[in-house]
Amino acid sequence: MSKATQTRVTNKLPLPLDTRRTQSSRQWFLEAKEDAHSPVFHHNTLRCFIAGEEAFRHIAASIQRARKSIEIVCWGFDPAMELVRDPSHHWPRGDTWASLLHGAAVGRWSDGQPVQVRILSWFDALGEMAVSNMPGYVDAPMTPLSAAQQARLAALLEPVRTPGAAAATLSTAEKRQRREEANRLWYTLAKSGQLDNLSLRVRHGDAPAIQRLLSAQSMQLTLAERLGMERLGTYHQKTILIDYDDTRDSARPRGYVMGLNSVTDYWDTRAHLHTDPRRGEGWEGAVPDAAPNLKPYQDYACLIEGQALMMVSKNFTEAWNAASGPPKGKGRDLVRSHALNAPPPHLTHHLSGPRQSAQILRTQPARDGGENSIERLYHHVAGSARHYLYIENQYFQHAGWVNHLKHQRKAYVAMHRKVGSQAADIPHLHLMVVTPTPERKQMVPRTHDALKELGHGNSMPRQSDMLDAEIKRYKQDKARHEQMREQLQTLNPQGTPPYVLPPEPQLSDVARTYLEAGGDQQDQDIRFALQDEMGLRTLVASLWTFDANYIETQREGRAQLRDLERQQKGSASAKALRDRLRDQRYREIYIHSKLMIADDSVFTLGSANLNVRSFAADGELNVVSDCPDTSERLRRQVWAMHSGGAEFCEGGTARFADMTKAFDRWQRLIDANGKAKIDGKPITGFLVPMLDERTSRFRLG
Repeated sequence: MSKATQTRVTNKLPLPLDTRRTQSSRQWFLEAKEDAHSPVFHHNTLRCFIAGEEAFRHIAASIQRARKSIEIVCWGFDPAMELVRDPSHHWPRGDTWASLLHGAAVGRWSDGQPVQVRILSWFDALGEMAVSNMPGYVDAPMTPLSAAQQARLAALLEPVRTPGAAAATLSTAEKRQRREEANRLWYTLAKSGQLDNLSLRVRHGDAPAIQRLLSAQSMQLTLAERLGMERLGTYHQKTILIDYDDTRDSARPRGYVMGLNSVTDYWDTRAHLHTDPRRGEGWEGAVPDAAPNLKPYQDYACLIEGQALMMVSKNFTEAWNAASGPPKGKGRDLVRSHALNAPPPHLTHHLSGPRQSAQILRTQPARDGGENSIERLYHHVAGSARHYLYIENQYFQHAGWVNHLKHQRKAYVAMHRKVGSQAADIPHLHLMVVTPTPERKQMVPRTHDALKELGHGNSMPRQSDMLDAEIKRYKQDKARHEQMREQLQTLNPQGTPPYVLPPEPQLSDVARTYLEAGGDQQDQDIRFALQDEMGLRTLVASLWTFDANYIETQREGRAQLRDLERQQKGSASAKALRDRLRDQRYREIYIHSKLMIADDSVFTLGSANLNVRSFAADGELNVVSDCPDTSERLRRQVWAMHSGGAEFCEGGTARFADMTKAFDRWQRLIDANGKAKIDGKPITGFLVPMLDERTSRFRLG
């Protein structure tokens, strides 16, 4: 486990003679010697976007304003994904990556002046079969498109503006064929090098480099986990950089650091509607969905203008020059210098509003050791937060990080008591975790360990029951084994045959880590102990949305239920249909977020999850800022959205009594929504208890 950064602060503060007391602020950035390659830049403007609709709309506008270059780093790339979506039920619903970037490369958006477009994506042949992160790439040939094929591509990408258009008459198979054809043609254009200003490169994980970075992890990994990370390591970063080298007076260099992927599944609105045709039909996604349209998604992006763009450029330049690509269409290597103590002055020519400090952090496997500054930031913030720590993350699976947080809280409370502080003088730290149902059941054990450390193992009750039963058997078997050992020793003190002691009982790896996480304690007892001993209050929730139009959407099913209850009142068939209709009124909002906010003082977002893979195997990139205004604004918006505007759930000042009140309101709302969900009734906002009733003895981190 990495320790929190130890940074020596040398500022001298005046001491008021009347009070003999002074105040100082927490240091939130990483600024030790090992962070010299990730400096803090103080002249930036940051803006956060919640959900794909507003982020991708802003990105589309930035692409159309680009005048020199567009540089994209992504985990996956779907050319047919629409960034802007009109209220049509049919693809394409608006401007796609393919149409926007092609338009930039040929000068359509910039008065005939072509813009250099460079796309760098992670690609692995085995991984592509599992996640389809570059649909159409494998099937695209490397021969230039004919004039007829180019015309066909343009026609396919023309948005369907009205539901009554000709595309509405096409079958699902025909619509699928059109979309796949568009992707294949676009990738052919990119791979062939037919357009001078459109370049594509791909990269894949480096097993020896990942192995080197993983070796520093203290968490014990199974062989399957380790091999999965080493052999299927990804580059998970998601950044966009626009006009970085444009030094004209009118230039507005800008960039985005995101959790959002550039594939169609990740488009959604803040409303997270149960059914929204603009999200696309189930077959359009990287992971096909049997529902009428793709599931709701929650994620973020951060717009950056200013000096921190230099680190986004440095990350892109190094990766671009090191990446592979098709024999044609690779594009030239980039020649850029990045003097960390002298960012280009043109980056700050047009900053608006107050300046904000920002730092770009990475997980970067490398054969010389690599970087793991994102992990160290999470540990640093865990030891620095005093009022609240909000974690919204796709994978809350790092029990080691939870242990570090508990250790830091214990030390903090001990110091208070050492100087004579009363219990009322020690502010509670409120840890609020919002995480989805793990996407694979093999992810249950790691999630369960992290939640059990917080006293929320009952969020996965069947996993707890399974391991409790194993531990009970183990203790019984161990007692019998000990009794047998004593008996044999009495009968045969020399320990020679024929009296041979059977092997000692062993716990499975999953049960052992569960026991280490507090598996021999009740969840409520763990929560009480955390509050009493460490001043740590915890809650865990997931996000679900309710079908407010279920009276109409379930009209046929409800009529069928009424008939069934008249004919077979109380039957198993009637109950099964009633339960199915109730469950269909709710849909999980998939939390793809990688957001942390602490004390309205610091936030970080980007591509890194809270698990070992993101901390030590996959290439990741986050932005962190200690701007209190941006942190508070983001916190208020997110909490109000998740709570449906419920009274005081946005948190007020999020300090002392306000934070206690907000936390209590959240817990009451989560509990009330959980009961409403059981009864098939509307919920307020999206917050419900996190609940996963699957079990697994196989770990997948």
